[in-house]
Parts: sequence; structure tokens; C-alpha cells
Amino acid sequence: MCTVAMRPVPKYAVQRNWHEDAETVYNDSPVLRSMFEMRDGCLEIASLGEHFLQYTIPQVSHAYHTGYDSDTISITMTGLRYERRNGVDPMHMILLGVGTAVPDADRDYTHMVWKAPDGAVLIDAGGSTYQRLLRAGVNPHDLRALILTHSHADHVNGLPGLLFSLKLSGYNRRLVIYGNAPTLTAAQRIVEAFDLGEYQPDVDWTPIEAGDEIVFDGAAYRIRTAATVHSRPCLALRFDSEDGRALVYSADTEPCDAVRNLARGASVLIHEATTPEPFPGHTSPYQAGEVAAAAGVARLVLVHYSPRWTMSADRAIAETRAAGFTGEVEIGREFASYALPPVQ
Repeated sequence: MCTVAMRPVPKYAVQRNWHEDAETVYNDSPVLRSMFEMRDGCLEIASLGEHFLQYTIPQVSHAYHTGYDSDTISITMTGLRYERRNGVDPMHMILLGVGTAVPDADRDYTHMVWKAPDGAVLIDAGGSTYQRLLRAGVNPHDLRALILTHSHADHVNGLPGLLFSLKLSGYNRRLVIYGNAPTLTAAQRIVEAFDLGEYQPDVDWTPIEAGDEIVFDGAAYRIRTAATVHSRPCLALRFDSEDGRALVYSADTEPCDAVRNLARGASVLIHEATTPEPFPGHTSPYQAGEVAAAAGVARLVLVHYSPRWTMSADRAIAETRAAGFTGEVEIGREFASYALPPVQ
């Protein structure tokens, strides 16, 4: 507990876009549960200091659209974007980072985690992945697999640290790491260079190619792959539920038929939007809008994006509209979560 620079403990007004009370929000949200105490149907900070107010609350704001002043904090839980079915959390993708290879102050390297009742699947490992999993409310020990899309540093530089932290924290499973052959070769060299020795979990390095499927025992989804057009061999991913819903991640790519076809009819397309203009190996917001429109997706989320290196958020969204995309579109936010919508 923080005991210095105390302010009066503020009450938390908690809202949802659907009908759930404060206690339900508290119980469903690991990030909030780790920060707040539940008292008399309200969420309260158990102890509040200057550092907590200045650092922790702004970080939560990225995920939960939090607004606050010195006495009252209002949290609108639009960032979670998930529902519950029969008391079980559905499948959803959580963005752990959304930036380019040159991070911004509030955007780490683009990587994400697929969370499902049977376990979690990490997509790339850039930055402080173990810590970001914790901040996203995902227990790193729930990881059943890691998929590396390609071997560029911003997508693999967190791998040795992740393995090190997993072992030290008591992770006792075999971690399956998937990737195309060149990516796995590079990743193994990187891990070997750190000389982790006994301080890493057992790893199954499992090569996959474009067109392969990954199916886990007991999972209500499958993962399909496609080759992207990038400066290194790279794989896009499609998560298909048993009832026909799908979420697609483009990985790093310029617009190409393989990714466009992989995304066809998906509920959510998480697509890179790195450059302001067409550039070999990458996609502009305008081009991402073209891909989303051609694939007929319902929702487009732009990642691998920077307002400094790409363009402003307003302009990026306008570019996707100018390209003919009429569905939902947004800039990906760190720790935002994207669930497959219910079957109509």
C-alpha cells in the first residue's frame, strides 16, 4: 500500500455500455480488481498516492477511456468490448502494443494475445511482453502457444525476456512456438545468444507455412495462415470460431491478394497502417481501407501505426473512408480487446 502523498480516497463511478453493476465490472476486470477494493457497491482505491494518480490512472485510460479529476474518476468500460456467454468469457484479441518499429510514448511494438477459455495464444513478442500480459489481465502461465509472424526485431526482441520471466515465475508447461522456418531459425539464434540455460521453459519449435492450420485440443477455434508481402517471410493469421465468425490479423504486409482473401467476410480485421503513402512491404491507411472494403469485413482496426510517422488519427480514419470502407473503423489502442460478435 502507498502511504505517502495521500489524497482523500475517491469514489469510482463505473459505467458500462450494457447492463452490469459495479460489482460485476469489478469481478470481471483483472486490471480493476488489482487496483481497487469493493466497498458498499462502489469501487474505491485502497490507497492513493501522487505516483499512482499520475502514472497508473493515465495507463488505464488507454484501455478504458478513463476521465478523472482530483476527487472523482469515471470509468467507461468501452475498451473491453466483450460479453459473457453462459458464464464463460468468449474468445477475444487483446492488443498489447500497437506502434511501429519506432515506438511512441504510448505505443509499444505491435503484438497481441488471443484469449480463450482453453488458454492464451501470444502473437509476436515485442517489448516487455510478460508485463504487458499482466496489465492486460492475462496470466502468462495461461500461454499455450506463441506465434511469431516474422523475424524483424520489433516482433521478436521480447522473446528471451519472456522465456526468462516465465521460467522464473514457475511456468511448468511446454511452450509451443510457431513460425515459418526462417523466423524460427532467427528466433532460436536470438534465444541462444542470451544463454538462458536452465532459466527458460521447455520449448517446442514448430515450423508452419502459408496455408497451414493450427488446431488445439479442446479449442473452439482454429487458426489459418497466409503469406504476406513483406521484406522478410511473414504470416498473416485468421482465427475462425466453430460457428463461422472470424478475426484476422494482417501482420506486416503491403496490400496483397493472400491477406485480402484470408480476411474475406471476417468480423474484425486488425490491419497494419504504417506509412502515409504506399511503400514496399507496408500499408497506408488508405490501402488498409481498400483491403477491408474488398474483403467485406465488418470492422477495421489500424495497428503498426504512429501519429508521428504515419499521420494523425483523424486523417487515417478519413483515408479509410475515402478508400470506400463503410464499416466500423478505429485506431488500435493499447490493451483494447476485440471479441467476435455474437451470431445474429
